[in-house]
Amino acid sequence: MTPSPITPGDSFAAVVAELRKHHVDELFDVHDFADRIERLDAENTVEMRSAMETNARQCEQLRVLKREHELLRAKLAACESEPMQPVVNAADGCVRFRPNILVRYLLDFGGLDLNKLAMVDCPQHDREQFAQLIGYSMSGYAELSYVSDAAYERACTAAKALASRAAGEGS
Repeated sequence: MTPSPITPGDSFAAVVAELRKHHVDELFDVHDFADRIERLDAENTVEMRSAMETNARQCEQLRVLKREHELLRAKLAACESEPMQPVVNAADGCVRFRPNILVRYLLDFGGLDLNKLAMVDCPQHDREQFAQLIGYSMSGYAELSYVSDAAYERACTAAKALASRAAGEGS
């Protein structure tokens, strides 16, 4: 009688029963064998549990990173969708945003000042754009507390392009 094959999915009791059925206990001590299987089973269970915990932590970290990535993409998209005033070399030699004449007129002669406007509740991107529309210099724009890093980076990119065009025209 040929013993049936033992597969990894078989229960411990089924393995021992199969071995006893074929008098394998005459070849070696079944109890010693059973103890070794139980120890290996316990070690594998601990290793599996540890691997599953590690996997769960890594999955949670991945979920957090995906959420952060989505938020950053949304911020970038919002920043890129906002209009940006062109950057120019001003008469005073300073690199600044080209002022919008109407906005500048309203600020200079409309009875409002920057202190009053600072009290207005509005989104950050509106303040960033207003600073551009009134012709802030690049260095002044960088120092404004409400200007995001992304908005400043976009302005720097525009200033670099302006410098490259000026260098190309001067050659």
